[in-house]
Amino acid sequence: MATAPDLSALALKDAKGRARLMLMVTGDGTASIQFLDENEKVIKTIGLD
Repeated sequence: MATAPDLSALALKDAKGRARLMLMVTGDGTASIQFLDENEKVIKTIGLD
């Protein structure tokens, strides 16, 4: 998972240390939540649309 310098993120990990949920806010204030599968691939993103 790449992160940009102006991105703040919090990752919640499973028992094996893999990120499964990401809470993110970009430098311009855009917030989103990403759900990841067991391979840390994004399967769903929720944002303010």
